[in-house]
Amino acid sequence: MDVGNGYGAVVSYQYDDVTNRLTHVALKREQVVGTGLAVCYGYDAVGNVTSVKDKPTNAVLAGAQFEDNQCFGYDGLRRLTSAWTAADAANCGMAQSQVRPEHVGGAAPYWTQYEYDPLGNRTRLVEHATDGTTGATTTAYEYGTGTAGPHALPSTSSVGPDGSESATYTYDGAGNQVRRDLPDVPLQLLGWDAEGELPRSTSLTGVRRGRTLSRMVARGSFTTRTATGSPGRTAVGRRSTCRAARSCTSIRPVVSRRPGTTPSRARRSRSAPTAVWAE
Repeated sequence: MDVGNGYGAVVSYQYDDVTNRLTHVALKREQVVGTGLAVCYGYDAVGNVTSVKDKPTNAVLAGAQFEDNQCFGYDGLRRLTSAWTAADAANCGMAQSQVRPEHVGGAAPYWTQYEYDPLGNRTRLVEHATDGTTGATTTAYEYGTGTAGPHALPSTSSVGPDGSESATYTYDGAGNQVRRDLPDVPLQLLGWDAEGELPRSTSLTGVRRGRTLSRMVARGSFTTRTATGSPGRTAVGRRSTCRAARSCTSIRPVVSRRPGTTPSRARRSRSAPTAVWAE
């Protein structure tokens, strides 16, 4: 693909003739020898992805430090039980009981294990160290206590080389999360409306609003606002309240009808009126 004065790039895909599963993806740039991306996908008999291996052929990207061999294991219910990166691609099929710190490596190493309860909820996450040591951080998940339903998560607790920490979550009768207490994060109170939408989220350092048209982000003791739509006006209290107004201008003729008139008397307006919503 030619993009003018710059160098183009071509991405190619290969599929298995029998299963039609994606087996290879390669990225080739003009004026560059070899591939910058050469990914191979491995599967088990039922279609779970068991390996994603990237070994670029570009001389600049050659070497074990640029290779990425991601390996995945599953249980009998096709739930992910392990995900890790092998220093040697040949070890990707190794059982988790056989994996040792020296087996982990690659361009972006990680090593995680997962456990589940009979309902399918994740109950345990183990994040192993990738620096060659045996350190690991274990996170336990607790379900179905207090006001939470059988799948709602009331609390987590983590223990690792850097110490321990915990998080708690509270829900209302409809299952909405109304309180979130996380480590190193201000306590958050979430408010829900009758339609099940989240119109407000309050923290100790300010107010955060999250909606499709606008998003407010707390920074320090004050709150700033970023928008994905048209500009609007925002008034923020330091700790508890938020008022916002948004305006939207139409670029097309608008058909409007005054209260009390019939559709036949509706007039066509060629102006571009401004509508304002209070959020």
